[in-house]
Amino acid sequence: MKKYLLLVAVFGLSLSALAQQISKKFRLPAEVTASDYIHGKAVIKLNQANSSAILNDGSVTDAKLAKVLGDHSATAARKFPHAKPPGDQTRSGHKFVDLTRIYEITYSSNASLETFLNSLLATGIIEYAEPHYLPRLSYQPNDPSGTASGQWHLNKIKAFLGWDISKGDTSVVIGITDTGTETNHPDLKSNVKINYAEPIDGIDNDNDGYIDNRTGYDVAMNDNNAQWQGNPHGVHVSGLAAAATDNATGIAGVGFKCKFLPVKIADASGALTQAYEGIVYAADHGCKVINCSWGGPGAGQLGQDVIDYATINMDALVIAASGNDGQELDFYPASYDKVISVSSTNQIDTKSSFSNFGYKVDVCAPGSSVYSTYNGTSYSSQSGTSMASPVAAGAAGIIRSQFPGYSALQAGQHLKVTCDNIYTLSGNNAYMNKLGTGRISLQKAVTTTNAKSVELDSKTSTDNNDNAFVINDTIRFRCMYTNYLAALTNLTVTLTSTSTYVTVLDGTTTIGAMATMASSNNNADPFTVKINSNAPQNAVVVFKVTFTDGAYTESRYFSETLNVDYINIDINDVATSITSKGKIGYNQDAQLQGLGFTYLGGATQLYEAGLMIGTSSAAVSDVVRGSGAAGDTDFQSSNVVSKTLPSIESDFDVSGAFSDVPASPTQNLKIMHKAFAWTSAGDRKYVIVEYKIANTGTSSQSNLYAGIFSDWDLLDYAHNKAGYDATEKLGYVFSTDSSLYMGVKVLTQSAPALCYSIDNVTGGSGGVDISGGYTTAQKYTTLSTSRANAGGTGVGNDVCQTVSSGPFTIAAGDTATVAFAILAGDDLNDIKGSAQAAQIKYDGLQPTSVKQVLAENQVVLVPNPVNDGNGQLFMTLASSSEVCVEMIDLTGKQLFVLDRLQLTSGTTAVDLPIAGLASGIYLVKVTTNGMSSIYKLSVN
Repeated sequence: MKKYLLLVAVFGLSLSALAQQISKKFRLPAEVTASDYIHGKAVIKLNQANSSAILNDGSVTDAKLAKVLGDHSATAARKFPHAKPPGDQTRSGHKFVDLTRIYEITYSSNASLETFLNSLLATGIIEYAEPHYLPRLSYQPNDPSGTASGQWHLNKIKAFLGWDISKGDTSVVIGITDTGTETNHPDLKSNVKINYAEPIDGIDNDNDGYIDNRTGYDVAMNDNNAQWQGNPHGVHVSGLAAAATDNATGIAGVGFKCKFLPVKIADASGALTQAYEGIVYAADHGCKVINCSWGGPGAGQLGQDVIDYATINMDALVIAASGNDGQELDFYPASYDKVISVSSTNQIDTKSSFSNFGYKVDVCAPGSSVYSTYNGTSYSSQSGTSMASPVAAGAAGIIRSQFPGYSALQAGQHLKVTCDNIYTLSGNNAYMNKLGTGRISLQKAVTTTNAKSVELDSKTSTDNNDNAFVINDTIRFRCMYTNYLAALTNLTVTLTSTSTYVTVLDGTTTIGAMATMASSNNNADPFTVKINSNAPQNAVVVFKVTFTDGAYTESRYFSETLNVDYINIDINDVATSITSKGKIGYNQDAQLQGLGFTYLGGATQLYEAGLMIGTSSAAVSDVVRGSGAAGDTDFQSSNVVSKTLPSIESDFDVSGAFSDVPASPTQNLKIMHKAFAWTSAGDRKYVIVEYKIANTGTSSQSNLYAGIFSDWDLLDYAHNKAGYDATEKLGYVFSTDSSLYMGVKVLTQSAPALCYSIDNVTGGSGGVDISGGYTTAQKYTTLSTSRANAGGTGVGNDVCQTVSSGPFTIAAGDTATVAFAILAGDDLNDIKGSAQAAQIKYDGLQPTSVKQVLAENQVVLVPNPVNDGNGQLFMTLASSSEVCVEMIDLTGKQLFVLDRLQLTSGTTAVDLPIAGLASGIYLVKVTTNGMSSIYKLSVN
């Protein structure tokens, strides 16, 4: 079964008490559209410490949450009103899930979904807030080639041979969460699980919270009528899993004697409004297998909580359709951890054209034109992973009957390891290892009595450095394994990859003997993998983990993104990520890829930050949020950001280059950027970033401003204020709930410093209003004008800030330099002290000879670092001069000299003959007017 691996960079820092209070922001995933969730609805889960903030009757005891709900005309109701607190119970090493803290919120304000969810998260008492996702059915329209001539899928999965061994047991119930069933179908009604403790008398006789739920339940309409509405999809699904068999009527369900419990999750139109509630109902009412022939791209923690509850708390195996997009993509609930994801195959055992595929698929089952029960008393052939899933669910019911001692997780593993291999078929060549372990075989499932199955439960990855995996890094993979089935005598685990972008240095570890349900790891003997020099930027590399114990062998797969275009800086009290394209903290929107900005090992306090450069209200190049839902992408990397080894100017030197070629309009800018961090006392609370902005166009750029936009979220982001200290040129944001401060300071002296504080609320509170998007004109306003404060009176609100410098006039071929410190502090005096320390450090980065020469002349090495053998020195002279350029290695050996170069005034490019140089740090000595300056050049 899949094990969802959350790949966490390991830094050895524990979360501080402060970090526990950090609230998050929600951003709707790009793949989710308005049709994928219910408008006016949201789902929240209260933190453990605040579980009494909403009482059972829906009244709210927490003042902050009550205010948010009141502001949005919202009410709260328990999502699972019949759930009981689980305490500290565990099963198979997994802690039970608490559903009592999950609530459905209904609101009627005009606020956007994201605004409402973020208002909820801002209370600081909520574990998660997310949409009420609306999944869709996973079937294709009627296949006209389907006939009633027989159920070909039964022969394909060797059902008849399997039934010779086991026909299942009526005590095993398969939950069908769907649009409902045909309650009077002659091939279904006799196989519905009867709740004998609940006669139809208008009374909740069994005290389960439901009245007259004798033959299933409609959780969407909250009644005891499981008859289908809107779409007979559930009728077809019911028959495939558990139609009455050996009754001389119609068809045979794969589950044979296993009963089924119809759980209607759809409203009268057929919309699946209560999908995950249906899983909980089925689990609570004794289903050992639960089928979900539905799903969608929307995923949140609620879905995983429900799956964990069903699997761990209630020992029910969840089986789900992988989706019908014909693509390799995530589809939920199938892609959740602990779910058996089922793809579809056709009559020749190749992947159905419509079926999704991928490394998260667990098994395949017949799903193309399969024959089953339909509306009224009819039968029909239907196609889809919706059909494949109940075929697999029926087989799982037989497994749970044949092996009653198996847990849900063990039954899922047994289904996987007893599949038939279909990868030898030419039609499946394109989907190698992406159709799970093969097509299910009921015969193998019931006759294999000593099956072995090991899972890769979790994994951590580290390079013992910054955990941003780039060329020449060595990654160490430490994994946790669980043996779910028969005992092992001498397990070995091997890591391999067919990618030429990596070299596996140590790919084997010996685990040895493992008892059933035992867990082990290779922490003491991690796999080691080197990233090769040919790895392209952001290369996704697939790794294969093979388990071997005697004749048993089985493989699992995971992927890792390598040679990433960002660097993590985590050597002092603050930690952040510097990217190759001007973003700070995160490499992608929605807080993906990166550390954000943390202080003292806590959670990130930064939602978004990045460089902005503008020359007018119509021309701003940046990579922060835009006027639409997605962020702007005006910068592209020309030299991937990398760490300089050894660091020379600080304890952690970073450099790279990018341009604004993608911008519309482009300003013809090339930016050479560096970052610096120190470990010394007094210098541990900031990181410095420096940008050398080159005008590569043919005309002068005037009125140019460069600055850093930042959206800080300190603790409860709705309780933030922003201010500016003109003396220190420091823009800062602080939390009114504590003394925590963070901000940005201008370090360069070549142009005035500015700070524009933004109230990130509807209307903008008198400043620019970016609540509906951050336009180019607004960006230039915040770059070129000042607004010292934001947050208003009282506790404050959500705030952003742009700290900038300008105006600059940059002639064609010329450059301007602007630098900033990004800081944190325990109070205002503390952050001001760090700002002063950062200024001293930055001033000290410039050698005396450089200061003397650059008063009139300027030298820039482009690119730096250089990795293709082509480099240039751009020198700007106030008047014509004779120049000497020398290249020296770190031993002092002169590698070449360009002597007596006659350069005219202005900017001249000098080619540096560096092809063939080994990777390393070199010194470029430039002499003019009797003065010499030395510059460092990194060669990769």
